[in-house]
Amino acid sequence: MERKGGERTRTRRELSRIRRDIRGWIGWDYIERVVELCENPGLILVTFMTGGRATEILELTRGHFADMGAYYEVRAMPVFKKYDVVEIYIDEDGKRRWRTELVTEYRTFPILKTEPLVEMFWDFIKDKTGKLFEFKVPGSEELWTDQYWQMYKRIADIPPPSSPLAPFYHKGPKIGQPKNVYPHWFRGMRAAQLRVEYGLSAEDLMEFFRWESIEIALHYARLSSADLADTMIRGRKRIRAVMGIS
Repeated sequence: MERKGGERTRTRRELSRIRRDIRGWIGWDYIERVVELCENPGLILVTFMTGGRATEILELTRGHFADMGAYYEVRAMPVFKKYDVVEIYIDEDGKRRWRTELVTEYRTFPILKTEPLVEMFWDFIKDKTGKLFEFKVPGSEELWTDQYWQMYKRIADIPPPSSPLAPFYHKGPKIGQPKNVYPHWFRGMRAAQLRVEYGLSAEDLMEFFRWESIEIALHYARLSSADLADTMIRGRKRIRAVMGIS
């Protein structure tokens, strides 16, 4: 696969957008509201709970999920959008190009049954027989899988609920106004939630999402001022307990 040099900055642009739009864990009330507003609630539930990229989520089948008793396990979920550079060359116009090969990895991780919305999440999945997001075209028995643009549109069409931590426009005529969420936003929000509610470290998040760079983990798992204040308060309580101060 040949890629233009400019495409190598796509990940940096994506991280920059996430850094603007993820300013801490937004809370379950907001996620629940988005689920209620979506025409396909299962789409939001799977996108958020797995923290997967849109292309990865569209490949999920019932076989990727198992009931382990205390938790549900997502098994061998594909990890896409990783390319190995196999050749760097100069084209006929004198421009530098990269020839790459797509590398697919897999990740296995738990989803605790104590999490809010997990019952709705499992109800959506448990009776599926094939891919989670496939459908029949009217008048045909052939099964089709949602495309990325269809998934993006279903999420982008959701009216943005109000929240101080909701994404907003940073420039242009709509500056300061709330903007719609998008598939990758749920990935960053899941990372923030795992860090705030479970105390997962950057290294833990790297294992959960199969990230190779701690920089990426820190970009996604943002803490709000309230989150930082809570962390400081908990730390102060631990120190006082160790010192025997009531």
